[in-house]
Amino acid sequence: MGHRDLITPRQRQALADVLSGCLLAELLAPSEPLWLVSAWVSDIEAIDNAGGAFEALAPDWPRGPIRLSAVLARIVELGGSIFVGMNNDAHNESFVERLKSIHRFAPLRVRWAVAEQLHQKCLCGSRFALRGSMNVTWNGLNAKEEQMTLTTTLADVQRLRLELNDRWVNAAETFGGGA
Repeated sequence: MGHRDLITPRQRQALADVLSGCLLAELLAPSEPLWLVSAWVSDIEAIDNAGGAFEALAPDWPRGPIRLSAVLARIVELGGSIFVGMNNDAHNESFVERLKSIHRFAPLRVRWAVAEQLHQKCLCGSRFALRGSMNVTWNGLNAKEEQMTLTTTLADVQRLRLELNDRWVNAAETFGGGA
């Protein structure tokens, strides 16, 4: 595939579908870790399970929208790990609380850190990278004009994963777990 550019508002649904597809791919084969970096993070509706299509991946999910925190928790339950980087804005406090609840049952597989001047935005697994201007918020997905690029070119994905590791690993707050 290589690269695909998505520009909202014209491609808003396509962007939501790509984000959902990336998260579903993580449920099938979790990355070590899945990186989520966004200045502002909300517990967005990440996957539409209205028809119950994802019952095999998460039998306990209700029919309807599945929140980002539930998807991340399921990735961790399946043995994956997550790392979330965000800024220290009060907006992110409720998402940090959700991360803490996931962290309680898998302390070594859930890490996060804050950076005061963070502006980078990406979701990066071992097989894809989605990056651009969108914060992981309702406004980012639905209201703002945003551009995101999906890449599946392994060299580009691995380069970003190395950059993320160099930038964030030493900044990680583990709240009771090891780094």
